[in-house]
Amino acid sequence: MLRIRSTLSRIIQKYGKPIEMFNGDTATIPEQVNHILEDFRDSCTKSNKKKAAKPPTLLILGSMLLSFILLPWGIYQYRHRSDRAIEQNTALALASNPELAVYRLTVDADAEILKLAGKVPNEYLRQKAAQIAQDTYPTLKLNNNIIAINTPPDPVLAAAEVKRVASILNQMDGVFIPAKYNSDKVTVQGTALQATDAQKITLAFGKIPGIESVTNTVEIQPSAIATRIYFSRGTQKLKFKDIKNKILPIRAFLSQYPEKHLMIVGHGDASNNPNRARRLALERAKTVRDALIEQGVAPRRLRVAGMTNHPLDVDADQPLWLSRCVEFELVTPVVQRK
Repeated sequence: MLRIRSTLSRIIQKYGKPIEMFNGDTATIPEQVNHILEDFRDSCTKSNKKKAAKPPTLLILGSMLLSFILLPWGIYQYRHRSDRAIEQNTALALASNPELAVYRLTVDADAEILKLAGKVPNEYLRQKAAQIAQDTYPTLKLNNNIIAINTPPDPVLAAAEVKRVASILNQMDGVFIPAKYNSDKVTVQGTALQATDAQKITLAFGKIPGIESVTNTVEIQPSAIATRIYFSRGTQKLKFKDIKNKILPIRAFLSQYPEKHLMIVGHGDASNNPNRARRLALERAKTVRDALIEQGVAPRRLRVAGMTNHPLDVDADQPLWLSRCVEFELVTPVVQRK
């Protein structure tokens, strides 16, 4: 029995690849395997010559058993282990992708064929799974039986994504937009510096799964007007850097457009005392107005207002410093009739 095991181990180690591809046709078995079997038979014959002139029937049957039973069994075991390893590695690669990890995809390896099955919500994910499997084992033939089923989007997830995208867009210079989600539609308002910014806003919301239409009423405003001036908590003191970076550009814009008037809107800190918050907001607006007057802007072109609510594009759950600000609106002066 020890000799049989040694012979079988030798065959598997030296000719593992042809054995892996064995499909039942004995003609595909390498000639060296036959030589190894003959050597095994001859060694057994020599060891039994003293007992009989001819090889014992039991020895012949043992050789036949090795050739026709043990060898195919060893081939099957080798291929089985190899296929299971391929399945496990491919399944791990699919599960490691965040876009595919939530879907139940099955992998079946059979000789040189790798089969995928399961369901995903779109063709993009179906092709992505196929690409990952092919990259994992590029030499295997791939049968992609994954089905792409269009599933209705989750409105809760869509609403959360709209909010997330709006937050990212508001970090762009000069972009201040509130976005409203209703069913499969998004309505965007606010201001932007350039028309290209407004186009980017529409495209960004349009890429969200489940959004069928985007209504964009964003107004294009010069950078000097789209800017905001932020204040420290509980104070209306203007920061020195804001005079150079924000007050002076606003003055330059008003000088360029002498027919324009400006509404300066201050916002207060979140407070349990609305009257105090309104006063603080108004004081912030007045501080900015006085700074513009000092820079040569005519007082008649400036108006001030104090608001206790957040700016339109700032939600209650966002950082409080976003609400401690002064923003600007262009207004048309009222012409008094004589």
